[in-house]
Amino acid sequence: MEFAGAGLSLYLQEGRGVREIKGATRRVGYRSPGSGAAWVNQSVPAGSATGFYLTTDGFLDQAGGQKGFGFGRQRLVDLVASLAGLPMASQEEAFRRALREYQGARAQRDDITVLGFRLSRGVHA
Repeated sequence: MEFAGAGLSLYLQEGRGVREIKGATRRVGYRSPGSGAAWVNQSVPAGSATGFYLTTDGFLDQAGGQKGFGFGRQRLVDLVASLAGLPMASQEEAFRRALREYQGARAQRDDITVLGFRLSRGVHA
């Protein structure tokens, strides 16, 4: 599989471990220094048991907890690791619940999107 990221990371869940692959620094839709830099594709191993996760910064930055800090990268990695082996539909509800519980009564700060998938190796005609 090829991945560029455009400022976002790809998280790979393999067994109980989670690995982060940092995306290219060039973003989509923003004017910033380095906007002339090229996107760089990275080859990522794509096994059928590997879970792939992408999220917007809105998920990572959502304030919550006792001190109002953002959800954060490490909390995301821990969540993904804890969901290993669950069907993707069950993981969706677990992501929603974890964010809702962390956020508490605080307002949503930004758009929030999480994309999670596994590849299937079916027979193609």
